[in-house]
Amino acid sequence: MVVTFHGLNASHSAFDDYSKVLASNGYTVVSFDLYGHGLSEIPRYDVFGKRYSLDFLVDQAEDVLEYFNLHDRKITVMGISMGGCIAAAFCDRHPERVERLILISPAGLIPKCPIAAKVVKTLHCLIPCVPLCVCRCCFVAKDKINTQDKLTNHMLWRLYVAPKSSTAMLGIIKRVPLWTAQKLYKRVGAMGKPTLIIFGGKDSVTPPSCAAKLQQLFVNSHVVIFPEACHLASYMIPTAIASTSLAFLSVSTDDKASRYAYWLPFGPNGTYIPRDDRHILNDSEAESSQQFSDDEELLTTPITTHYTETSKIANKSHSRGTLFSKKALVVVNQYEGGDIGTNELLTE
Repeated sequence: MVVTFHGLNASHSAFDDYSKVLASNGYTVVSFDLYGHGLSEIPRYDVFGKRYSLDFLVDQAEDVLEYFNLHDRKITVMGISMGGCIAAAFCDRHPERVERLILISPAGLIPKCPIAAKVVKTLHCLIPCVPLCVCRCCFVAKDKINTQDKLTNHMLWRLYVAPKSSTAMLGIIKRVPLWTAQKLYKRVGAMGKPTLIIFGGKDSVTPPSCAAKLQQLFVNSHVVIFPEACHLASYMIPTAIASTSLAFLSVSTDDKASRYAYWLPFGPNGTYIPRDDRHILNDSEAESSQQFSDDEELLTTPITTHYTETSKIANKSHSRGTLFSKKALVVVNQYEGGDIGTNELLTE
């Protein structure tokens, strides 16, 4: 089973292509909109609380899995950008449940914290007041809401339709270690779990220069850098990343990820490796018995997608009380014929 975590100002749809590929190959994929994102509710930022911290977001993931009766399943966590920090934090809390990690353009070691972010961290007590300053008149000029930068464009549209989302964005900047996750990554990396790390060679947000440091922190990791991709690599080359992730899920949890550098469909430098040329390093070891599917075969198996709101989670016996009484959009993709929870749970 794969549990996904999207990035800042994104939503579960960031994993649509990946979910289809993985589900059609027999994996259950759980994707959801983090609070303050997508169609999930936007809890008010609490100055003296923990909303929009890593603990808060990991708590949400726990509740989602418990709601679907999936809390006892072994999982691979997959995160994009900020989602990489959350995936690592989930593994840090539940090392016995996580088998592998797949980190795509992971934040956490961003080289330079912008001055604006430092101001937010210092004056975070003003975050609850920010939505009052966001009104439609701020977006009158067309060129202000139709920039060439896709990340900025998406953020502006998000603020336009949901002004309160600004508190979520600023709260995350304050409480999620987008620039300072080295200690977290070191703890999780020392566990030795197989970890696939993917970067875009032209990523200016989480530059590929972070790759070497991450590979040192994650002692059992393998890095793939796609030279022409930017921070939006997950959107630009979904087939390449999805196929690489699918193959990586076959790597034994007891094996070294680096041995599979030329067994995955794309090599360390992002170059496609034809099926006949793929091999596992160290020929004395037994070759994997599981073969990787051709790209054209990836979407041939029917899948079932379930949409639900987790608004009733608070009615269950949770130690966190009513903290998670908010609504959240959850999407579960599964191989047709697979088994997850009950129909009653899925249709609540």
